[in-house]
Amino acid sequence: MVVAGARELKDGETALAGVGLPQVSAIVAKYTHAPSINILLELGIVEPRPIHSPIGLGDPRIWYRCACMAGWLDVMGMALHRGVVDVGFLSGIQVDEYGNVNSTLIGTREKPVRYFHGTGGGANDIASLAKRFMIIMSHEKRRFPKHVDYNTSPGHIDGPDGRMKAGLRPGGPTKVITDLAILGFDEKTLKMKLLSVHPTVSVKDVIDNTGFDLIIPKEVPETTPPTVEEQRIVREIADLTGEFTGWKK
Repeated sequence: MVVAGARELKDGETALAGVGLPQVSAIVAKYTHAPSINILLELGIVEPRPIHSPIGLGDPRIWYRCACMAGWLDVMGMALHRGVVDVGFLSGIQVDEYGNVNSTLIGTREKPVRYFHGTGGGANDIASLAKRFMIIMSHEKRRFPKHVDYNTSPGHIDGPDGRMKAGLRPGGPTKVITDLAILGFDEKTLKMKLLSVHPTVSVKDVIDNTGFDLIIPKEVPETTPPTVEEQRIVREIADLTGEFTGWKK
């Protein structure tokens, strides 16, 4: 998941990544094919280079060796709201067929089952204002419903003109990276589409773990596995303690 996410980031882009797998992906990209990528974190950190895996935005370990330690307003305001963020990288508890992300609530506001503290300081801002965004999360049927219980971070909303009708910038989600597959969005309908399955995973596995009808091409390739060098960077640099990838376990 981390390496697949890293490969979607382009050299020279400005990427706003959440703590966790998105941050690890961004650092892997910087140490492989995208040395000029500019990494931002919501807290105001520019170009983090931690030697230990932080457990949250407020963890001082994420500040170590960063190029600049500013504030929320600098990153979320002067960068994101001004439109200079090329790509946002989010996670969540649910994603639907149009790439809308829920990180707030399971159930309804009238009958909540559980609230989450996963909205962060700017998940909605990132989805609404970045030129594009990606989603990384585990692939389970309950996490891939036809409609999210609560739309924390708007994707394509309800179709091709959904973002325009909502008054949002063009863009929206481009990729969904899971532990089973890489998914994208159909150019015409903007519904989720299967792009590749990871090694040992079948198309049926993906279908069985998705709560809506995916667009399935006639031929679905296998995701290119991580190289030895990419794995080394994850383990020695990007996630040294294994906090997010769990490689030490």
